[in-house]
Amino acid sequence: MQGNWPLLETLDLSNNKLDASSTEVLAHGLWPKLKSLNISQMGVGHWNRNYDAASLASVPGHLIQGDWPLLESLILNSVDIDAQGISVLIKGNWPLLKELSLCDNLFSLAWLPLLSQAAWPLVRKFFITLFYDHRCSRFGYDPNQTADAISRLMRVDWQLEELLLPGTNHLCSDNLSVNAMDSLVNSDMKSLTGLDLTGYMLEGYSVAMLAESKWPQLVRLCLNTHNLDAYTAGSLVDIDWPVLKHFAMTGISVSSMSVLCKGSWPFLETLELTESHVHFGVLGAAELVKGDWPCLISLNLHDCALDAAGMNRILEMSSWPLIASLDIACTDLVGIPGYISMLPAFKDRWPLLQWLREWNDMDYVG
Repeated sequence: MQGNWPLLETLDLSNNKLDASSTEVLAHGLWPKLKSLNISQMGVGHWNRNYDAASLASVPGHLIQGDWPLLESLILNSVDIDAQGISVLIKGNWPLLKELSLCDNLFSLAWLPLLSQAAWPLVRKFFITLFYDHRCSRFGYDPNQTADAISRLMRVDWQLEELLLPGTNHLCSDNLSVNAMDSLVNSDMKSLTGLDLTGYMLEGYSVAMLAESKWPQLVRLCLNTHNLDAYTAGSLVDIDWPVLKHFAMTGISVSSMSVLCKGSWPFLETLELTESHVHFGVLGAAELVKGDWPCLISLNLHDCALDAAGMNRILEMSSWPLIASLDIACTDLVGIPGYISMLPAFKDRWPLLQWLREWNDMDYVG
């Protein structure tokens, strides 16, 4: 890592099997203009069966030795940093740091107050996993601890613009308590542009509490629900998000869709209504096409039980001329007799369509 690259600004070493000795070498890199560093999934901890605790603890200590005064983005997902490591990491001399991602690490909730000691006043994007991810079955879930953790996080003096709280993913999703949601929606985040809560299975009361939020600059909202009722969906429609461009929700029902499609989001560009386990046929499609979103570019209906009749209704009735990306993977549509004959209709209806996802990968069709 002694490359003579004095103008290097971005270094991405993610998905490599680096170890603690590698980060020690990395810290000696002579890159005075470095602005972005990503060493996610670097191979220690649960990514490496041969790791030891001493190696784990030394990683943050190596990183803070790096002479990178212009560093703005630090991505340390799945690095297995523990609470002790965080106490070291916050000593990093990165006064211009704007983005910090610490997802899927080994923190206990006790470390959260330590963030207030970090000299990073410019942090605007913060992504974190509060609990264990695929290992969550080893630990009991305590909603009171969740509420306390979020409350502590909201007291850190950062003017956050993007916040990702992925929780424990869909395999073992936690519910957010009333206290946790109260801390979140009543926090002083007037500059918030992006909020992702897809790691938490939100009950109706949690979704309804979003109506109390005051985020006029919100551009991206991602939620994970289960068969959301129409009444609660109505609370989302009534919220004033004048510049919302990206809305994602899992587990939507036909009744709630009929309400959500009344949302006045004139600048909406991306709509993701995924993992709906109700029959998304003609009725669901008929409600969806009522959405008045003239700027819609990307439509994601992944795993939505969409059938041929529903797709035909969307093709016939939708008024989204700018669609460039369509995801219909894992629906009841792909693979049925006659599906291939429908493909030309996609391009006829949406002449700007360039990307179509039918299976695992997005295919270029432009």
